[in-house]
Amino acid sequence: MTYENAENDQQYGIQFTGSYKPFGNSLLVAKIVIAPASESMKTSDGKLIKNNYIGNNFVLSCNYKSFNNQYQFNIPVYNLNGAFLNTNQNHIFASYKLKEWTFTTGMYWIGTPLDCKTKSLP
Repeated sequence: MTYENAENDQQYGIQFTGSYKPFGNSLLVAKIVIAPASESMKTSDGKLIKNNYIGNNFVLSCNYKSFNNQYQFNIPVYNLNGAFLNTNQNHIFASYKLKEWTFTTGMYWIGTPLDCKTKSLP
């Protein structure tokens, strides 16, 4: 497979976001992003590649004094990335704020199987 410039690449969609604070403060916050989208790419030889999906992202965060914990997860969907379809992953982060400094640690792709999440296209 070789790389080439596409003649045209488009993505259309709409995004809905919201959050819920069950205790009325930032002790526990649940956030959601739902984004139905359609993307297409026209190759230099005239082939049209289309992909429709419902992007999503869920975040559970806990803020207590100077501590913040955040877990981001989603239902994997395939996004168009050149000649491939790739999925997105789950992440977890923790941070501590001390005056003007913020110290953050985290782990990307938590709970993800160690297999490739890419599909090649014709």
